[in-house]
Amino acid sequence: MSKTQTSPADHLALSLKAYYLYKQDKSLSEIGIALGIPKSTAGDRVNHIKERVEPNGTLDSVLALRLEVWGGRQGIYTDNVDGEPMTLQAVAKHFGVSESTVFNWCKDVRNAGIDGLPTSRRGRKPRGMGQRLSDERREELSKMAVPKDTRISTLPQADQDALRLMVFDLRNNEDVGQTEIAKVLGVKRNTIEFWLKRGAEQGRDSLVGLHPGRKAKATKTTTDTATDTATDTATDTEASE
Repeated sequence: MSKTQTSPADHLALSLKAYYLYKQDKSLSEIGIALGIPKSTAGDRVNHIKERVEPNGTLDSVLALRLEVWGGRQGIYTDNVDGEPMTLQAVAKHFGVSESTVFNWCKDVRNAGIDGLPTSRRGRKPRGMGQRLSDERREELSKMAVPKDTRISTLPQADQDALRLMVFDLRNNEDVGQTEIAKVLGVKRNTIEFWLKRGAEQGRDSLVGLHPGRKAKATKTTTDTATDTATDTATDTEASE
């Protein structure tokens, strides 16, 4: 009987799962158990991705983004390697790329695996991935973590503001991944994405004084000022605390 060959996509799927589990601080033994493979194979799968995504210890954000896009179509996420696959349209919207781009990247992976994805062009930072915190920094930040089963909106306003600013600075100044931030601070990832998007669009100071679930005070709108006041009349609702 001939040995069944593994397609480049299947090979990459196993490697990507192993790598994302590694980024979640899982040991090689734990990765092997989770994926049903020997410990040595788990190490090989992790290195298959790590050597390409983190050459010389520096994150290749372009390749990492393409892998996250492909992973989303397969249901392989940085914080859940056995999730539900996303539609092409949903992936495109989530990562801010065109549907044709998603289609082409996925086709490249089907044909050549990770080697089918280009790595040289400079681009935006991928969502979710980034540097890992040192043990000392993680311990320092854990003091600001949201207590379990506590809604952010019930915290004192000063604590809410400090938390939002901390998330923004960790992502933009220290290049810490969203998954890492969520784990350390006890904040859901969709909430983190909401804060980061607001900070990027309206500035860091816009994260101060938010009141989840309340509408901002209405302002007089005219033809000349409609665009300028659109943001002021929007609902400042934080995503699923």
